[in-house]
Amino acid sequence: MTTILRAGLAVLAVIVASAPAEAHVKWFAPYIVGAPPQPIVATLVNTWFWIGIALVLLFFIAARLVEQSRAGEAILRGMDRITDPLWGRLDDFVRAVVAAFFVAGRRRLSDA
Repeated sequence: MTTILRAGLAVLAVIVASAPAEAHVKWFAPYIVGAPPQPIVATLVNTWFWIGIALVLLFFIAARLVEQSRAGEAILRGMDRITDPLWGRLDDFVRAVVAAFFVAGRRRLSDA
């Protein structure tokens, strides 16, 4: 049995064995649909906005430093080795992702 066939069967088994997802969402801040949008200045003076921007920048820099190190090169080679079968069948992968998107959208519409 080829690796691709085994991977396909494993994905199929996971799909068949999965149960419907259920989630409970809690809103921790009030959201008023009819409220007018906040001015851009309100975002730019918000400390949490700038903390978020700084954290994203910090993680991008850290990821770049890891990628340039010897360990990063080994990690990238490992990722390439793992994803090589996917690159060989990229068209099929894109078709499967698009199909899953439309199936999920159709399922969502039928629940409404």
